[in-house]
Formats: sequence, C-alpha cells, structure tokens
Amino acid sequence: MWGNFMPSFATIAEAVAYVEQFATRPPEARETLPPPLRLEKHFHEMQALLARLGNPQAGLRVAHVTGTSGKGSTATMIAAIARAAGLRVGLYTNPYVVASQERVQLDGAFISDSEYIACAQIVADAVAQMPGWYPHHKQVFVALALTAFARAGVDLAVIEVGMGGRFDETNVVTPAVAVITTIGFDHMEFLGDTLPQIAWHKAGIIKPGAPAVTGATQPDVLAVIQAEADAAGVPLDVLGRDFSQGDARSEADGTHFTYADARGEMADLVVPLHGAHQAHNAALAIRAARHALPQATPEAIRAGLVQAWLPGRFEIVARRPTVVLDVAHNPDKIRALATTLQATLRWDRLWVIFGALGTKEIAPMLAALAPLNPHFIAVTPDVTWRQARAAEQIAAQARAQGISEVAVAEHPAAAVDLALREAGADDVIVVTGSLFLVSALRGRWR
Repeated sequence: MWGNFMPSFATIAEAVAYVEQFATRPPEARETLPPPLRLEKHFHEMQALLARLGNPQAGLRVAHVTGTSGKGSTATMIAAIARAAGLRVGLYTNPYVVASQERVQLDGAFISDSEYIACAQIVADAVAQMPGWYPHHKQVFVALALTAFARAGVDLAVIEVGMGGRFDETNVVTPAVAVITTIGFDHMEFLGDTLPQIAWHKAGIIKPGAPAVTGATQPDVLAVIQAEADAAGVPLDVLGRDFSQGDARSEADGTHFTYADARGEMADLVVPLHGAHQAHNAALAIRAARHALPQATPEAIRAGLVQAWLPGRFEIVARRPTVVLDVAHNPDKIRALATTLQATLRWDRLWVIFGALGTKEIAPMLAALAPLNPHFIAVTPDVTWRQARAAEQIAAQARAQGISEVAVAEHPAAAVDLALREAGADDVIVVTGSLFLVSALRGRWR
C-alpha cells in the first residue's frame, strides 16, 4: 500500500489498517536525518500532501493548541465550550487511548466509520499520487482530520499539536487563536535540551492575526513566547497576568474553580477532570474560546466545561481497591499526578504500575513518585513501533530514586494481576508512565 499502488477500502478495519501501517517504516524508508532536521522534513512533506489534497485546511477557523503538558485537555475543553455555544466543532487530538477514530471527533463523537473510510480513501489516493514517498503516521492522520473537518463544514476546528509546534505536522493551519499551555522538558532529542529552545518550537504556532494565550510562567520562556507574539504583531495573554484562575478544589464530580478576566469573574466552574492542573487548563480554554468565539458566553462556558472529558486523565475505573489510569509521561505530568493523588484520594497502600518509552527521562518522574512511598511494579510497555524501556531498567532507576518496594512484572497484564491480588480494599492502584501502557490495559475495566 505504498508508492503508486491505489488501495480501496470496503470496511473500517481496512481503512484503519491503512492509516496505522505508517506507524512502522520498512527498511528502505527508514530516516537517517538527525531528529531536529527530521521535524522540518516532515513539515514540508505535510505541506506537499495537503497541496495534493487541495489544502482542506485553508477554509477552517482553528484554535491551535500546543504545550508540554495539558494540551489535550485544553483542546477538549475549548471544543466542549464551542459545542455548548451551538457550533459545529471538529477536534483533533494526538495520540489516542481508546481507538484510532478517537483522534478525529465531530461534535463530541468519534468520527463515524463511513466518514473515516471516505477520508482515508481521499488521503490514500493523494499518497498514491506521490510515488517514492513513505508518509509518517501523523502526516496521514492530520491530513485525514483536516479533510474530515473541511467535508463537515465545521464552525471551529480545535487542533492539538503532536510535538513542538513550529515544524509540527499541524502547523499548516492559520489559527484564530494560538494556545501554549506549559513549557517543560519532553522530546528533548527533537526540541532541544533547554526550556527556551523548547519554547521556541512551541511558539512557532503563533501567527499574525491570531491572539496568543499561554499558561507558561518561567521568565526565560515567556521572553521567547513574547518575542514571537511581538514579531507576529499579536497580543499575548498570560495566565496570572491578564486572566486568572483560583480556588481550585477536587470534589466527586471533578475540579471546581474560579475564573476572572477583564470581563468579570465566574465562580464555581466545574470540569469533570481531577486536579488543580485541570483548572489551569480550563482557564486557558476559556480565554482561548473568548478570543476565537463571540458565542462563548458565560452560560456556554459553564455548560461546555461540565461536558469536557477524555479518557486516561486521572480516570478512576474501579473501586475497592481504587484503580486510577493516568497517561502522565513526563516529569511535569507525573508531578501533577502525585499532587492530585494526595489531594483527591486516601489509601492504606499505594501501588504504582509504571512503564515508559525508551526516549523518556524517567529519573525525575520516579523522583516525583518516591515521596508517596509506593509499592512499585515496573513493566515494559507493549509497543510495536517505538522503543520501550525495559522493566529491569525502570526498577533499577526506581530503587536509585529511593523507592524501596520494587517488583518487576513480565508484562503489563501480569502487573495488574499482581497488584489486584495483593491490594486491599482500601488501597489505590495507579497505572501510569506511558499512554501506550494505559491504552493497553484500559480494556480490562472499560
């Protein structure tokens, strides 16, 4: 299904198989460029593919969202507010937890099988007209999403960046608002090993005519983002300076908080996602929605936020013992998870099932978990197209970070069996460290 071969899809399984095949590359298509140059190459290839498709992104009104942590949640909240305002909304998130179709949503639902097939066929036909090129998985998916949104005539497309921003496959859009959630250390092999270098990549989604919103707080990071906004001639709204969020507290129905900007204050807003960091994300979503949508009234904001939910974000899937699934996979996300656990739950013993990709810096993640004194179970995630870190390496690093109770499981399912067998009714079991690990295990409960 590569080169000038023209596939034809009769079923959703065939269409998904076509898209997912590009997650792995045959030997003859393996890339040798250094990672930063690879990003630029993928970006220019994306432009060529969309040109072949007639540039479906050209007519879309877009809220573009990047950041190290929180971008998926923030994008989901913006989309929910827009739906509550009565608009037709497309949402592209990256990657997925439940199913391939999750990445492309229309009006709050996964794209239908028939529409997925139709859009995959359109993209496949375009790829077939570009012989000798083996596309990247994200290129095909972004093209599919933009095609779907153009065909549906959405009023707003909310697009989550995959990695970085400046050379991300999604940065082909012209946004109505650009959102940068936070800046932290992740994907350093592609984005650089300092926060200003990473911020330069993220700030690349800022473009003329589109106000920018950020939750980043570090002075050296804000300087980079502000310089990009100044060069584009657009205002930059900073959380804590131009708008604010406070009084965050976790309750059974999610996170309650207060939001304020120059238009006034909204008290006791609720988002059904747990953690003070979700109030932070919600404030960014509100500010972005107010820039992009005249219809974002206080009523629409309040109604939209209570409908904003996505899997694998402090998702409680069982009780007695309590089981939490969280896709945290970088130090900032793990620190937020640890804070949310302490603020939300009580336990006799805490069990942590942890797996990670080989490219992740796990030492600071494990250091954030160590003060919780967990019973730690290291596993190797089941991944076919990425390098997974060996469970034995994770276990050794966990001990080095001061975690004393450490076990190694042969595979993810065995880790769950061990934790459930040993845990008491008042214990808490957390599965984290990798989206791939959570995705593989979520079906046990959902």
